[in-house]
Amino acid sequence: MQEVLELRINGVAHDGSGVARHEGIAVFVDGALPDEYVKAEIVEAGKSFLRARSIEVLEPSPMRRIPFCPYYGECGGCNMQHASYDYQLELKRHIVSDAMERIGRIKGVEVRPVIGMDMPFNYRNKAEFRVWLDDEGRKTAIGFRRRSSHDSVDVRECRVVPQACMDTINSLRVSLNESDPNLKQAIKHAVVRVGDEGSMMMILVSTEPADRACNKLAEALMSAQPHIVSVYHSHSRRRFGDVLQGRNTLLAGADRIRYNIGGHSFMASPSSFFQVNQEQAEKLYKTAVELAAVNKEEAVLDLYCGIGTITLMLAEKASKAMGIEINVQAVDDARQSAVSNGISNACFMAGKSEDILASGEMRAFGPAAVVLDPPRTGCDPQVMSTLIGMGPKRIVYISCDPATMARDAALLVKGGYGVRAVQPVDMFPHTSHVETVVLMSRVKD
Repeated sequence: MQEVLELRINGVAHDGSGVARHEGIAVFVDGALPDEYVKAEIVEAGKSFLRARSIEVLEPSPMRRIPFCPYYGECGGCNMQHASYDYQLELKRHIVSDAMERIGRIKGVEVRPVIGMDMPFNYRNKAEFRVWLDDEGRKTAIGFRRRSSHDSVDVRECRVVPQACMDTINSLRVSLNESDPNLKQAIKHAVVRVGDEGSMMMILVSTEPADRACNKLAEALMSAQPHIVSVYHSHSRRRFGDVLQGRNTLLAGADRIRYNIGGHSFMASPSSFFQVNQEQAEKLYKTAVELAAVNKEEAVLDLYCGIGTITLMLAEKASKAMGIEINVQAVDDARQSAVSNGISNACFMAGKSEDILASGEMRAFGPAAVVLDPPRTGCDPQVMSTLIGMGPKRIVYISCDPATMARDAALLVKGGYGVRAVQPVDMFPHTSHVETVVLMSRVKD
């Protein structure tokens, strides 16, 4: 039997768990909120910390709410449902502020209130589902990873994805159960991307190459769900996050899906990155463009630009804009979007940011402002040192991880930059994740 403690929660950790102290040791309590008094069961003992799960709330916070999802506690997503939405925003602001002070060692920075959603449901335009056979090996189950486990939870509803997405997943469940047994075993993941006017792209990830059975499945899905405009197959034996780059076969329909944001139209391929919350992405990009504050006399550089969303919005304000992205297919999408939107002063380069930044072409480009939107791991150290050497007047850093953002901000501070604004945006309601836009400028300016 695991040890059970009674704890007073006095803070919140970066993953949304409550923080308490027991005999001088930090205890991270899943499912607990600040100011609550809870019974918690210890599930992990580290050298300098404990992890626990709340099993009874003895004194609940007035901000506590009944979770809206029947899978809460089982499913690994939406771990903040037990807090009111306004309180979720307050906690995320604290998480960003804490990262700046504790990890970045940057004191006295004012973090603005988090920009939230009016209706924080059905917002995800991309969802990855796991596909597996039930314990008897006959029926198809589709869902998400179980919390703190490698197992998965079969789900029939989800409040953070559009209902049409769940309808499509339920159609896939039916179609797979009626399909070739070998195909049923081979499909391991299904990714649904939702574009404009409810159009959908589905990517089926399997351990076997595409065959006639895959094509029949694609036809069945498009027949059952008219909103599906594209079905791809991705062949890989590795985890999903590694497989979509250059490994996709179009089975049926269009090769890209369309998004409209900020008055611009963008096309996205299966492997191209696009923010999962379109409504909040527009607020995020508008904030980034405003903070970059470029004018028609200035050039602007957009690193990790994806399909060029921010690049093209910046181009309308600047003399010229350049986007850099390692995903070759995303760069092709960005170039096509520039043409379709009639923007001629934007160009895109495919490759590693650290390599292109060091090139003579980049030195000649001479950006006055740089926008960074790196992956969760943050920027390569070489990118940071090269940027500091280039000395742009303003750097706008967009991050989905406050910890790596604070780490990189600290490097920029050492390089002569000061933090001017920190604006979190709630891209992922009901989770502990938060997107942040940070403006930094040269201290001497």
